[in-house]
Amino acid sequence: MTQINSLMTEKVLTTILENKDKALNKLDIESFHVYNFINEQYKETEDVRNNHLFQFTYRSFYRLDNAGLTPDFKKRYFELLQEYRTKEISLKDICIDLYEYKTRIGYNSVQFSFATKLANTIDASYPIYDSEVIKLFNFNQPYYLKDRDLKIDKYLEQYKYISSTSKELLLNKNIILILNSMNSIFGESSVKMEESKKLDTLMWAVGKVLNEK
Repeated sequence: MTQINSLMTEKVLTTILENKDKALNKLDIESFHVYNFINEQYKETEDVRNNHLFQFTYRSFYRLDNAGLTPDFKKRYFELLQEYRTKEISLKDICIDLYEYKTRIGYNSVQFSFATKLANTIDASYPIYDSEVIKLFNFNQPYYLKDRDLKIDKYLEQYKYISSTSKELLLNKNIILILNSMNSIFGESSVKMEESKKLDTLMWAVGKVLNEK
C-alpha cells in the first residue's frame, strides 16, 4: 500500500506542478473569504442547526441547493454536522444515514461528496471528494454499482488514496512553496486557512483545469 501510494503521490505531484499556474488563476479571493466565514461560523456557533445564515452560506458555497436534494435531507445534513462535533467521524455512517432521504425525484442516493464536505468542515484534515479532485487522481465515481454498501466501500477505497496522498503532499517542498505562494496572492484570507485546506483548494483547481482540457 505504501509503495503504491507513493507512486500515486509522485504522479499527482507531477500533475499539480505541470498545471499549478493555470490552477491558481482559477481561484478567486471571494471563495477564500466565504470559506473562512463558514469555518468561523461553525466554530463560533454553539448549535449550527439554529444558525440559518451559516446554513444558507454553506448550501450556496458547496452547491447543496443545486443537487436535487429535499428540505428533509438538508435538515438532517445540518443535524449531522452538529452531532459529529462530539463523536468520531464515520463517512460510511453519514452516507448510510443520508441515504434514507430520497432525492426530489424519489431516489435514494449515496451522497459521498457531501459527506466529505461535512467532515472537512469539522476537521480540515479530511480532504473533499468531488468531480474535480478525482480527475486529478484519474478516478471515476462508482455510479455503476447499484448496491448501497458496495458503492460506499468503493468511494472509501478511493478516498483512502486521496487522504494518504494529501498527507504525503503536505510534506513535499514543492507543494509547500505553492501553498506559500497562495498566501502571497490571496493574502490574509489564505494565511487564515489550514495548510490541508489550502492543498484541498489547490487540488480542486488543478482538477478543474484537467476537466476543461
